[in-house]
Amino acid sequence: MAFRKPSLLDLNLAITVASMTAAIVFAVLLLTRYLGLDAKIAFCWQLFLSIA
Repeated sequence: MAFRKPSLLDLNLAITVASMTAAIVFAVLLLTRYLGLDAKIAFCWQLFLSIA
């Protein structure tokens, strides 16, 4: 894989994607905590990690 200097556009895109991802994750966490589903999701996540 050839290394090239990242342009400002690439950096801007990366920041946008990262902030969108963070916003989605935060919204999901907030929603699950509000609905009281965090315990169920934590259990499912532990199950998934034990299988994977």
